Amino acid sequence: MVMGTHIARHVRTPGLSLVLLCLLQSVFITTSDDADVENLLMFKDSLANPSNLRNWNSSVPPCQGNRANWMGLLCVRSQIWGLQLENMGLGGVVNLDILDEIPTLRIVSLMNNDFQGNIPELDKSGELRALFLSNNRFSGDIPDNAFRGTRSLKNLFLSNNGFTGKIPSSLATLPKLSVLDLGRNRFSGRIPDFKQNVKVANFANNQLEGPIPASLSNMSASIFTGNKNLCGPPLEKCPVTSPPPSLSPSPSPSPAPSASPQLPPPLHRKTTSALQIALIVISILLLLALIAAIIFILSKRKQRSGAFGDDSGKLSASYVVQDKIKVSESGGGGVKRPAEYGKLVFLKGEADRFDLHDLLRASAEVLGSGNFGASYKAVIRNGEAVVVKRYKQMSHVGREDFHEHMRRLGRLNHDNLLPLEAYYYRKEEKLLVCHYMEHGSLATHLHGNHSSDEPSLDWRTRLKIVKGVARGLAYLYSELPSSLVVPHGHLKSSNVLLNGISEALLCDYALRPVVNQEPAHTHMTAYKSPEHAINGRINRKTDVWCLGILILEILTGKFPENYLTTSYDSNSSLATWVNEMVRDKRTSEVFDVEMSGTKNSKGEMINLLKIGLSCCDEDPDTRPELKEVVREIEDLKDRDELEFSSTRCTAHFCTAAVFRVNSAICARVSLWGVKRECSPNALHLSFLHYPRIHSPKPCLPQPPLAQYNPCNQTPHDLILARESIAEYLQQLGLSLEESVSIASNSPKYTQMLVDGVKELEEWNAWNNVEGDTLGFKEMAIYIAKEKGDNGKVAFLESVGLPLSSAMSIARYLTSESLPSVIRKVKYMKEIIFSVSDGKGLIGKNARRMMMHLSIRSDEDVQQTLSFFEKIEARRGGLEMLASLDDSFRFLLESFPRLLLLPVESHLEPIVDFLENVRVPRRSMGKVFLLFPPILFCKIQGIKSKVSAFEKVGAANEDIGKMLLKYPWILSTSIQENYEQILLFFEEEKIPKSSVDRAIRSWPHLLGCSTSKLKLMVDQFGELDIRNKKLGWVIAKSPQLLLKKPQEFLEVVLFFKGLGLDRETVGKLLSRCPEVFSASIDKTLKKKVEFLAGFGISSDHLPLIIKKYPEFLVSDVDKTLLPRINYLMEMGLSRREVASMVRRFSPLLGYSIEEVLKPKLGFLLNTMEKPVRDVVGYPRFFSYSLDKRIKPRFWVLKGRNIECSLEEMLGKNDEEFAAEFMGVGRIPASPSPSPTFQ
Repeated sequence: MVMGTHIARHVRTPGLSLVLLCLLQSVFITTSDDADVENLLMFKDSLANPSNLRNWNSSVPPCQGNRANWMGLLCVRSQIWGLQLENMGLGGVVNLDILDEIPTLRIVSLMNNDFQGNIPELDKSGELRALFLSNNRFSGDIPDNAFRGTRSLKNLFLSNNGFTGKIPSSLATLPKLSVLDLGRNRFSGRIPDFKQNVKVANFANNQLEGPIPASLSNMSASIFTGNKNLCGPPLEKCPVTSPPPSLSPSPSPSPAPSASPQLPPPLHRKTTSALQIALIVISILLLLALIAAIIFILSKRKQRSGAFGDDSGKLSASYVVQDKIKVSESGGGGVKRPAEYGKLVFLKGEADRFDLHDLLRASAEVLGSGNFGASYKAVIRNGEAVVVKRYKQMSHVGREDFHEHMRRLGRLNHDNLLPLEAYYYRKEEKLLVCHYMEHGSLATHLHGNHSSDEPSLDWRTRLKIVKGVARGLAYLYSELPSSLVVPHGHLKSSNVLLNGISEALLCDYALRPVVNQEPAHTHMTAYKSPEHAINGRINRKTDVWCLGILILEILTGKFPENYLTTSYDSNSSLATWVNEMVRDKRTSEVFDVEMSGTKNSKGEMINLLKIGLSCCDEDPDTRPELKEVVREIEDLKDRDELEFSSTRCTAHFCTAAVFRVNSAICARVSLWGVKRECSPNALHLSFLHYPRIHSPKPCLPQPPLAQYNPCNQTPHDLILARESIAEYLQQLGLSLEESVSIASNSPKYTQMLVDGVKELEEWNAWNNVEGDTLGFKEMAIYIAKEKGDNGKVAFLESVGLPLSSAMSIARYLTSESLPSVIRKVKYMKEIIFSVSDGKGLIGKNARRMMMHLSIRSDEDVQQTLSFFEKIEARRGGLEMLASLDDSFRFLLESFPRLLLLPVESHLEPIVDFLENVRVPRRSMGKVFLLFPPILFCKIQGIKSKVSAFEKVGAANEDIGKMLLKYPWILSTSIQENYEQILLFFEEEKIPKSSVDRAIRSWPHLLGCSTSKLKLMVDQFGELDIRNKKLGWVIAKSPQLLLKKPQEFLEVVLFFKGLGLDRETVGKLLSRCPEVFSASIDKTLKKKVEFLAGFGISSDHLPLIIKKYPEFLVSDVDKTLLPRINYLMEMGLSRREVASMVRRFSPLLGYSIEEVLKPKLGFLLNTMEKPVRDVVGYPRFFSYSLDKRIKPRFWVLKGRNIECSLEEMLGKNDEEFAAEFMGVGRIPASPSPSPTFQ
């Protein structure tokens, strides 16, 4: 938060420039290796509930420069510098031994989680500089030597836990310790004497006792509050006590006072005087040393100009120094703006209150470190307290735009907004200054530890806060320009502050225009909304969704997981949980059990819950407008105005007054044709989900009951409702069979009609409607017609869509008749889901497409990725992509306009085109599922994009294969990147024929950026694979270009570890590039271990690999082992076969049926030689049976010559003819002669 406080808010220091010491220092530059990845994944596996670390994936490097690819990491120059896993709901026992294996790790922050147990072992954490464990459930005594090994530790935060026992004395021996927060624990005993000049400390709210050490006596008294038995400066003086008996000169007490031992007064005064003088001299020396240290640090900062300024976690005097330099360097070439350089810009016309130097010199308090930067409390020279928030994520906004937006915020003035007092501009980072709120944030009051001294918020206070938030939000909407899509953008409980009378003040508002896009999308609550997850966009109702989540958080006391996730997930949404509790008739369990003052307020609490749920509607179109929400909130009272006893409904229902009001409202909803599901049950039925419509007569006398009792629901009602739906659908032109099928498979729609009939009956009962009334079926059909969707909602639910999605999609289809929609759905299912994918290959290809996409994607690809992510989040993941039951609903939810496409004039031409490029009709679903936007393309546009691949020689059949593998080739972003890739390969002088073949066989290359391709091409160049050689490699194994350089280097190092030199590895790559695409653990090591187990020593491995590297990508169980077993079945021993492999490794590649069996058969049966002859000459299997073995054997047989296999086959034709035939060459005709028998 920017303008408030943190749960741990007692850490103070004499000077802000001393508090904000740099945590990040420059280290040697290396790349995070696999050991770090493995250690992090092991640490993740050791945690409970690590769902928020879902992007910790070994396929993605944790760090890339100073940017972290994994959530919660702090990276510096591609190194893992820190771990910031705060507010993630993590639990379990912390094992720091795993993290100690990461050599560059310096910071670990696990604050605001659910860890428990003893403090982690710190013996090996010698390089750790900061450890933040506050706000967890750690407990137990801390061993006295626990911090003996943490000699580099500078910052330690252990507050808000349950630690007991004495403060470990090893803390007082740490030479670099400067910030220490031990508040809100149960430490006992005395405070150790910290002689290493601790600058910031907090011992508040423990059970400490005894005198405060002299080294801490000059600190603020607030850091010692809550310890009843502490004494000494800065607290009250310690009481004077008699010397302990062991020090008394006489063990026997004397009854006479004069008998007490006394020291000579002159000697006492002399000793005291000398001690005072010594203390004064030491204090002066320490003060001078401190001043010298400050001057030295500031001068060093000036020289360095903050190489790690963005990560230092401090405000520095370099703000002033550097910007003064900029002004002086500008010379006279322009107008100087001193307000922009080195000075605070005040927004309320009070420029003389304080300046930047005052902030640096101010007494300060560390409030915390949020997603956008650190917050500090500073007490200025006049005693005024302000909050300074340092923003590191505003570097992309221009100077003038930033100043203009700050001036706009400065003009805002409302009782429920925390005003922005001043700001400071520098390109790299910004400072925002506002008033300090002593009572902290709403999040602290909702989720902090409560006690009799600090009770939880009562109902009246919570309602007051909600009203204040609504008023502040409404003011932002009215005063800020409409071009600002979300006037707040970051509404959550930690950005709502409370003043002394519990009035809500909004902070961190309207900052989206000045925050960089990437961190905004990652951290701001607006981008965690349903609409951004579904459509990739936010709108004016996004703040309404944030308000709804906040209302539910206030009522339930539960911390919303929405704040922790990077995008919206309905499964973890607080609104989903509340809805489920309501449906299960457990509404009373929703409200915070710690909320007092709820008696006589249940009705209004229900109304507020209903408003919150309506704000959380996933569809922005059905979500109420903010002004409507504010009006309804303002009408709420802190208690029910009237109460009635109720005999009409059982305990499952609310009071009669609320029931009457809601029944009347529901009836009006039905009669007015408002398209909202409704129910009179204010506690347990779905009326909670929709905005309140105020009845003009909320409190009527109880009328007589009608014949139909709406409190009861019978199966007969549902049967009648289904019959009504079927009858209505037949009126719309459907057959009886179709109508019955839809009515039977739309239970939620059916229930909605049942509720509507009950509400209408109830309305008649309350208003004493006389005369003839409609029957149940007539009323159900009437309500169905009034909804205006013409049966499409029931049909869409029957094909698998949730009712809310069906209602949303039906709005797109107002111009379509129900028979037309049904026909389109059937056609979609036929062409998309007719594909057979029992092994989930389509989903695996989708994951591969996502993984290898490294260019900026266009809107069509973005929508496709969003579609994939929805299915990936469900059970079974992307492997269920081709499943009709699992993915059809998500397809329609992601692309509702599919049902607007005409079949004959649009869809069928696309199908015909795909058939023309050799895509089988049964396989078209692969193309449509992997890239649904292709269905929106006009046929001429598709043909135009396809024609672009004529450059790589792609014919129709090639296009069809490319579309089946990678249909994104038709997207705009891939088409643009395609041209860049062709130019890149041309510059690398790779033969065009090789490039053409690579793209045709592996079109996934087109989603890879040229910069990433360049990294791999450079790696090949290190092995002398360039130009034509490189062309051969990528033509044979194009997927190798998509491998990560680090993974490729690991394979190279693997071979070097086996004894192959660089030249040999390069030849191996040129001959068999697919080997370098193989997994080391799953493939390469497995083959090496197989040979070792068979008797091949490591000395022979290099030669075997050099002669026949292809065996490394052969299947052990299906090829290698069966071949060896066959040779052994033919009579060879295991040792003999191993000897043959050592001599002639290509033996491993020969087929049993095509090579081994026929040649051994000829050897044994015709040549009548023993099988062991091949042991001495395994190359026998490499010669052609018909062209070499048989002809030479018959020649020798005819001349009655006996020789070995090597003598028979090892000579060339001329040598063989000269030695065995006396002629120059072997006869041409090898056919046997009878004389040879």
